[in-house]
Amino acid sequence: MDFEKFTLKSQEAFTRAQAKAAERGHMQVDAEHLLAALLEQPDGIFPKLLERLEVPAPSVASRVEEEIAGIPKVSGPGTEPGKVYVSPRL
Repeated sequence: MDFEKFTLKSQEAFTRAQAKAAERGHMQVDAEHLLAALLEQPDGIFPKLLERLEVPAPSVASRVEEEIAGIPKVSGPGTEPGKVYVSPRL
């Protein structure tokens, strides 16, 4: 995966998704982290798409946060704080 070929907005969203995973003690960046990051971009395409589909973005964001909260946290000896991997699913 060549990160440099991503658009600037995509790079920003992916970087934010990594930060979200690290903040929560998750070992992997998963689709939910990326979706949450995309929802946070006020001038991004995803919130506009939801608006056009008449889907309330806050309810989607709330549901995504519930999913993220259910991801197991990793801590203790042997973990590297702030180091996260991309999940195969993402």
